[in-house]
Amino acid sequence: VAQIANIRADLQQSQEAFVNTSPSQKQKVVNYFKASSFGIWNCDRPVLPSPQKARLVFKNQAGESYGNMTAYLLNKNRNTIERFLVTENTIIEYDSNAQNLLWVVVNESQIALMRPEAFKSLKGNTEQRQNVVLELIDQVIKSEADVRKVVRL
Repeated sequence: VAQIANIRADLQQSQEAFVNTSPSQKQKVVNYFKASSFGIWNCDRPVLPSPQKARLVFKNQAGESYGNMTAYLLNKNRNTIERFLVTENTIIEYDSNAQNLLWVVVNESQIALMRPEAFKSLKGNTEQRQNVVLELIDQVIKSEADVRKVVRL
């Protein structure tokens, strides 16, 4: 009972401190949980905002735009994957110092890639749209292992 009271007091103090701080200082995360069985337990941590933003139009080799398709942005340095919807006016946030990889799911068995080298040519600008030609992968994708093989850095 005393332990629960201490936890509640800590949470109350953290909440009051959180309300009275600026957004850039709101980085402290308190997680309390009890593992009652074996399995995978996840404890998230705050990730600082990405330093670069770009407004992109994703195109294939024929110059046709990709739209309303699922895309994934991999940041290998942080070991994170972000999923988003590709439109004709997509703004992405990426770490210009990281090794990034982006792929668009073209259909159920095919993906198109933006390799890490292509990120170096992007201009960190959301005012102007930039055209990016993605590399369509000929290999049929049937499983996660196929995706890992194709996007391996």
